[in-house]
Amino acid sequence: MTPILKLGERRPREDLQVISTDESQVFVAVQEWYQTDTYNLYQSDTRGVRYSLVLEDVRSSRQAEENVVIDILEVRGVKGVFLANQKVNGKVVTLITYNKGRDWDYLRPPSTDMNGKPTNCKPPDCHLHLHLRWADNPYVSGTVHTRDSAPGLVMGAGNLGSQLVEYKEEMYITSDCGHTWRQVFEEEHHILYLDHGGVIVAIKDTSIPLKILKFSVDEGLTWSTHNFTSTSVFVDGLLSEPGDETLVMTVFGHISFRSDWELVKVDFRPWFSRRCGEGDYGSWDLTNLQGDRCVMGQQRSFRRRKPASWCVTGRSFTAALTARVCPCRASDFLCDYGFERAPSSESDANKCFANFWFNPLSPPDDCVLGQTYTSSLGYRKLVSNVCEGGVDPRQSPVRLQCPLLPPRGLQVSIRGEAVAVRPGEDVLFVVRQEQGDVLTTKYQVDLGDGFKAMYVNLTLTGEPIRHRYESPGVYRVSVRAENVVGHDEAVLFVQVTGEPIAPAWSRATPCGRDLSLRKRAQDNVAGDRALPLHLLAGAAAWMVSWSGRLTVWAAPQVGRVGRPVQSPDLPAPPTPPPCRKRPGRTVYAQMHNEKEQEMTSPVSHSQGVRSATQGEEFIEDELHPQTLGNARNHSGVVLSVSSREMHSYLVS
Repeated sequence: MTPILKLGERRPREDLQVISTDESQVFVAVQEWYQTDTYNLYQSDTRGVRYSLVLEDVRSSRQAEENVVIDILEVRGVKGVFLANQKVNGKVVTLITYNKGRDWDYLRPPSTDMNGKPTNCKPPDCHLHLHLRWADNPYVSGTVHTRDSAPGLVMGAGNLGSQLVEYKEEMYITSDCGHTWRQVFEEEHHILYLDHGGVIVAIKDTSIPLKILKFSVDEGLTWSTHNFTSTSVFVDGLLSEPGDETLVMTVFGHISFRSDWELVKVDFRPWFSRRCGEGDYGSWDLTNLQGDRCVMGQQRSFRRRKPASWCVTGRSFTAALTARVCPCRASDFLCDYGFERAPSSESDANKCFANFWFNPLSPPDDCVLGQTYTSSLGYRKLVSNVCEGGVDPRQSPVRLQCPLLPPRGLQVSIRGEAVAVRPGEDVLFVVRQEQGDVLTTKYQVDLGDGFKAMYVNLTLTGEPIRHRYESPGVYRVSVRAENVVGHDEAVLFVQVTGEPIAPAWSRATPCGRDLSLRKRAQDNVAGDRALPLHLLAGAAAWMVSWSGRLTVWAAPQVGRVGRPVQSPDLPAPPTPPPCRKRPGRTVYAQMHNEKEQEMTSPVSHSQGVRSATQGEEFIEDELHPQTLGNARNHSGVVLSVSSREMHSYLVS
């Protein structure tokens, strides 16, 4: 079997069902593209990220309201034990595992039936198979009944043979967690455990009215009958009083389809005259079908009431008796992600080999340049396995340096997943990257309306890019992520419709340095010429964008005098508040007009982040390679901007 599933990877799947999330591990059933009524069962590591295939082609069925039911059942009371129905070549067979899916075996058939006659059912041609259906009625048991308070006790409906027969539902019981089985009924029954399994109640599953129930006080070796009512009723459900030690149950049903519910209380307490003492209990040892006592890294013993002792176990009863840790063996380890085990028929059946598609030396997706990672030798310990010492095939793993990885899985989206926006409305673009180094990657962003920018750390912080479109239309948004070993691209189309939003003043406080304004043409704000700015993260600024113009008011700085520059038809900006320190974002930007934007090429790696436009030069001291490691603390550092609208950066 080949472990090939990793959380988040893109593979064609029809459906996924979560089976269990106990003990920091996830069991999931995945329907692959080639499957119709079967699923593959995967088991996660402790992080829930990488999954190993533990069983293929588990049967599924659809019930009411199109709910999918997977034929797998966790045996309650004993950790690590599961039952599953596998469908191969049209035949359904029942399998059991004692180590959370690492190894699976057929159920052993009983040698005699309920009447003591030979069954003539012998492996490998004949086994016991069980139906693993959930009951549609929540007040009755399903086809297999287990309970935490009765470890090792399992009752189920099924048949003997080479495969599971759909409408053959004889009842079988095991009191040693599936090691041996006995037949108890020829037809399916609803089951209820009382007093930690000290009393087993069974009522026939039938559509005709009943007034008789059966019960056993010796784990199904013998059965007695009891008339729980003088008038036959259609049984709708069985309920026990709260608590595992209870000996009181209720049968509810109706006499006719038009009558109200009839509730019948059945009290078994008068059958028992005393509490159990230590001499009333025996013990049994948990083993797998090969007789091995070391199950999930320990030897466990449980106690149970002796068949001849008619006594009440009570609330203080504990089934677990002893547990002793075993030395680790090869069977305590699963094959790690990307590895598979040799066929069981070979001598090295416990060895794990890398799949043809998997390179054990390849770094993980979250590998960061400058750090190290451990290359798996192909094994990982079973979750919840408590073995110690002994054999450990994970010893001496190889530690390797994380290489520089190219960006992969680049995505750009709009926060809120809006399908259309209005002119002047804030749009928040979110850029994500699934794989590759982010500290050495530069991101070229083109928002489709003349806005172009270069970022670093864009995907590291997760902060969005805020932008406003002034005119209706469909805009092509593109993001290109590139480092020295590769690149990736993502494209998104934005539809802008409706009336523009009225202008409004907004505040930005990119505190931390200096905000200076150089006005080359004081009287040409309303004209076609550009307003060249050289912005560093600095004092508070107020601005508004209107009809393609940018109005900026800069606060006075030491040694400089800021002055308002605005269109004559706009209101004066309010007085800005004192500059406040705001960590996280550093902005390096230069403004150009639309004609210049068409002629400006993106900044390449060889060019760095310098521009000779109009004689202005970018400051890149924080982006020096020696300080690139500190870029983690910045929020989407902008290397260069070519735009008619700075509002997007100063308010974000």
